[in-house]
Amino acid sequence: MSPQNMAKVIGIAILVFVAVIMASLGTYVIQPGYRGVAVSLGKVSPAFKPEGLGFKAPFVTMIYPVSIRQQTSEEKAECYPNFPLIFF
Repeated sequence: MSPQNMAKVIGIAILVFVAVIMASLGTYVIQPGYRGVAVSLGKVSPAFKPEGLGFKAPFVTMIYPVSIRQQTSEEKAECYPNFPLIFF
């Protein structure tokens, strides 16, 4: 294989590698129970991104997942005796 052909093969391999990286950075996946909030260059989008696969501008837009599931927690509360109410 001549050096010119080797340079072409290496150049094509680098272009394919860059294309794969750009394609992977241009997609996102929102898991069930979450919504995505898009932030483009510091500006928050007013519409949320639904669950599933989506596309975005690589290096410019970030997608932040926000949970929409009900969050429960246990709290301690004092218990008061149940006095009978007397109505006149």
